[in-house]
Amino acid sequence: MSHQNVNPVSSPAPQPDGLREDPGRLLSILSLVIAAVMPIAGVVLGYMGRKESRAAGFDGQLGHVGFILNIVLCVLGFIWMAFFLTFFVSAWSSHLPGGIFSIG
Repeated sequence: MSHQNVNPVSSPAPQPDGLREDPGRLLSILSLVIAAVMPIAGVVLGYMGRKESRAAGFDGQLGHVGFILNIVLCVLGFIWMAFFLTFFVSAWSSHLPGGIFSIG
């Protein structure tokens, strides 16, 4: 009779729903943290965090908040940049002889 060494492989015990970890939580938090510095990257991170959370059965609210916040910050940044460029181009052109739109 042969002696077999049997090592039962134990699988992790299933956790209750309240203890499962949201896989998109890290990306969602990073989207909120990075919002003030790089909102375009925050949009991507928020979208990815929400997508991962929803795929795992979570609501993805944190990722959604990061996504929307970063879109708003991008729009405000573009408006500010347009105002800034318009202001300085008009200030610069007023010091040119004849203005920027003169032909002759």
